[in-house]
Order: sequence, then structure tokens, then C-alpha cells
Amino acid sequence: FQTDPVTGRVVLDSITGKPKAATYERNRNTPARIAARRTHYEDWIAAILFNHLISAADAYVAANLWDFPVNVKGGISARHSAQVVATLQW
Repeated sequence: FQTDPVTGRVVLDSITGKPKAATYERNRNTPARIAARRTHYEDWIAAILFNHLISAADAYVAANLWDFPVNVKGGISARHSAQVVATLQW
């Protein structure tokens, strides 16, 4: 923003009351901004693909283990320590 050299305060536009910009870009879509947006887009695509891959693996395991007989119990023992007990039947 433009600053007043005497006071150091930001110069406000007399019509809008908003701060005046010190410099203006003629085109907002500069090559640097386009490259950054392309990189962000590629990052989102990679994140979505990774998410779907993990979801597919989870669905595959869940589909194959849905009838697997297992009992899992958790609780606190007499000595105030946590315990987890799993029982499997073959």
C-alpha cells in the first residue's frame, strides 16, 4: 500500500475509503501464479488418488473379514492398567 512519507500511515482513497495500492499487476495470471496453481492441482489429484487407494484396500479387507469370528474386549484391571483381550476361534 501507499504510505504517507511524513506520518508513515497508509494513504486512503478519497472515494472508496480503502487503502491505495502502491503497485498494480496488469495481469493477475502471471506465469508464476499459473505454475503454483498447476502444482496445487497436481497435489490434490495425488491426494485423492492416495485416498481412493487406501479406501479400496480397506473395503477389500472388510469384505473378506466380515464373517471372521473374533471377540475383542477392553477394560481396566485390578492394578489400574489398561488391557485389551482378543479371542480368535479357528
